[in-house]
Amino acid sequence: PIEKPAGMDVEVIDAHGCYVMPGGIDPQTHMEIPFMGTRGIDDFYSGLAAAQTGGTTMLMDFVIPGKGQRLMEAWESWNDWASKAAGDYSFHVAVTWWDDTVKEDQKTLSQLGVNSFKHFLAYKGAIMADDEILVNSFSNCAELGCMATIHAENGEIISHLQQQIFDSGITGPEGHPASRPPEVEGEATNRAIRIAEMIGIPVYIVHTSSRDAMEAVAAARARGQVAFSEVLSQHLVVDDSMYFHEDWRVAAHHVMSPPFRNKKHQESLWNALTSGTAQTTATDHCSFSTQQKEAGKNVRGSRCRRHDRPPWHARCWPGLALYRTAATRMCPCLHTLPLPASALPLPASAPSAPSHSLFSALAACRLPTTRSSARAGLPHHSQRHRRPRGSAVHPVGARRQPGQAHAQPVRRRHL
Repeated sequence: PIEKPAGMDVEVIDAHGCYVMPGGIDPQTHMEIPFMGTRGIDDFYSGLAAAQTGGTTMLMDFVIPGKGQRLMEAWESWNDWASKAAGDYSFHVAVTWWDDTVKEDQKTLSQLGVNSFKHFLAYKGAIMADDEILVNSFSNCAELGCMATIHAENGEIISHLQQQIFDSGITGPEGHPASRPPEVEGEATNRAIRIAEMIGIPVYIVHTSSRDAMEAVAAARARGQVAFSEVLSQHLVVDDSMYFHEDWRVAAHHVMSPPFRNKKHQESLWNALTSGTAQTTATDHCSFSTQQKEAGKNVRGSRCRRHDRPPWHARCWPGLALYRTAATRMCPCLHTLPLPASALPLPASAPSAPSHSLFSALAACRLPTTRSSARAGLPHHSQRHRRPRGSAVHPVGARRQPGQAHAQPVRRRHL
């Protein structure tokens, strides 16, 4: 039996028959973070107290200066907030802009024990680091012996896609994954890794969520580059179907960046962890309340013009899931081309709705459409019902029903 150390006020716990494990370290959290005009609802006390109940005893949080703010000023603010922490913590520090003062502060912070600096390639107009910032910061990191950490999403493309989606009338949670597709993450990951390779510093990619990004990390490691990847626990088990949940609040609660992906990307993440391509798991804990999530709910364009309801309501959102047409075009298609639910085989994952139309049924089956046929709510010609061999041909000039193949003369081929 273990004896109680003399002169120490400690508790001895009998752990016979139990697993004894060290406390976990969460390498990415954001406690009481100021972000987009609001602030995260968990502070360093409540967040760390909650973490410890699950066995995580240390958090690695992020100091994120605003544009033009001195790194040391932001560092002091975060340390003040963390003074009430219910456990151990440390900090990464983000580089969101660049001049000589940033270079000086990086050196000071490295002497205080900070050895990793984060760079956001997303959030254009706010904290996004362009290539010039990356080159300057990476070069200074090389001199200081520090590591660069990367939020890898191409902010320019995201901004462009967000505007396109917003203009099309999609403003709900279902538009979020479409504005940040896997290719956006893959490009940014590869770009950051290549810049780090040329400058000669180790690079750490946070919250790697897609096959595209993981392939860039794997390629770098195969070349012998020092590149690390982090995977979030939620990306391993939750997929993008949550953005089309019939309850807006449930869908909105899953909005995060990078977004949840199609299930096919989860296999890549699991394989990366088991093979060593990814080295860490994290939570990226950054909690906001439902009220905070509702900040952009009723903005311009968020209601279906035909039904005066949000475009993701039960009758209209199944087709929008594939982003083949705008909500204002989708609704007329859904209601002018009725189709019994039994007309096409719907998969078990198909969203339930009061009624189905040709387009919504096709969307649920994920049949490809052309640009013109999508507007009409018709399937691609290769998916239309073909006439069985030997059956009668519709007379030329006869009225064709929606979804019915064009009349064609009988052609016989000898194979």
